[in-house]
Amino acid sequence: MLPKQLGAVTHAHEPIPCSLAQLTPRQGIELSQRPDPLRLYEWLLHEDHYLSYASAGGRNLKYLGRDRPDRLLSGLLFGSAAWKGAVRDQFIGGSPATRQARPQPVTNPTRFLLLPWVQGPHLASQVLSQVLRRLPGDWQRK
Repeated sequence: MLPKQLGAVTHAHEPIPCSLAQLTPRQGIELSQRPDPLRLYEWLLHEDHYLSYASAGGRNLKYLGRDRPDRLLSGLLFGSAAWKGAVRDQFIGGSPATRQARPQPVTNPTRFLLLPWVQGPHLASQVLSQVLRRLPGDWQRK
């Protein structure tokens, strides 16, 4: 559900039919410390993602994808993984007390939105791979 204090956020949404080369260089912007783009991000997911926007509990990272002329391309949300998972916990190792004491090392993609007015072949895999390159460092910092 969209927070009551968040109203519509104006933004450009003209069609962007391009080849992947025309959408470079792309950048993923992590939104933890950026309140203005965060409002836009929440609005875009509320309006355009089939699951809408949900305020994520626990740790999470939110990204907006843009291209060089600063056009919006995507929104991504990564959240904390399930607190317990037998196979995963066995793989990570350590006792339950040790796992509870340290920060959770695992995240899951929760939302992935390519904005509906952006039409570029292979864009989804490019945006995801770019964000995944920086995700481990961002997750550790947060």
